[in-house]
Amino acid sequence: MMALITGANKKGIQFTPDEVNLILGILKEGKSAEEQAQIDRTIQMITGMIRTKGGTNKGDKGDSPF
Repeated sequence: MMALITGANKKGIQFTPDEVNLILGILKEGKSAEEQAQIDRTIQMITGMIRTKGGTNKGDKGDSPF
């Protein structure tokens, strides 16, 4: 996911929070509850790292880590 977003950012493409949430929802489909929880923990960790560094995307309302 991070590679996708990083590559897109380098090409000037940015995802809205809704788009990121849609992508994450699709990634979670068919996964066990444990795998979904792991995805959620990873996103929370990334979100914390981004907020600690003070970087958020334009238009981010805080509901997406990207």
